[in-house]
Amino acid sequence: MSTNARDTILTAAGRLIAREDACRLTLGNVAAEARLSTGAGLYHFGTKDDLIRRVVETLVAQFDTELVTNSAPGTPGAWTRACLQTTVSETGSETETPVSGLSPRLGPALTRTGIAAAVADKPAHLEPVCPAHHRWQQNIENDLIDPLDATTVRLSSDGLQFSDLIGLGPLPEPLNHAVVSRLRAMTISAHLTET
Repeated sequence: MSTNARDTILTAAGRLIAREDACRLTLGNVAAEARLSTGAGLYHFGTKDDLIRRVVETLVAQFDTELVTNSAPGTPGAWTRACLQTTVSETGSETETPVSGLSPRLGPALTRTGIAAAVADKPAHLEPVCPAHHRWQQNIENDLIDPLDATTVRLSSDGLQFSDLIGLGPLPEPLNHAVVSRLRAMTISAHLTET
């Protein structure tokens, strides 16, 4: 079976989780959503755990791609701004993002999908995220701005994203815009570190 079929299964898994929840994520349900046989799902992923791990790995790869796209290397605060831009929306409104095997744009929908799938059954599903998080934090701390300010921006953007993920509700539009603008300003006006 082709890589296309594999991507079709990953896309179907994302749609299923986003529409229902991770509890409905079985290879049979995903195959039905993808309009493929259950055997096709088994062929590519073997188990539900394999499928969830691949969704999370895809999330990490897409986030990495988006960070590189949004960053301007060598510019103070560029990596931190890229993390902010990639993690949250300044308007607070989510854009419909296609969930695919290697979609060029990550977006909030896939982030929520991947994390929901990972955490629903086993926290161990987040293992692929740990080394990536360490790498992202190292880049934040070496972003030519105050590492404390840069880390505050990262943790704040994570907080905005996760509060939406767990259903605490989005901030009202004017406040969300103001918070994201303030975080962006911190990446520009943060005390430059000695180089």
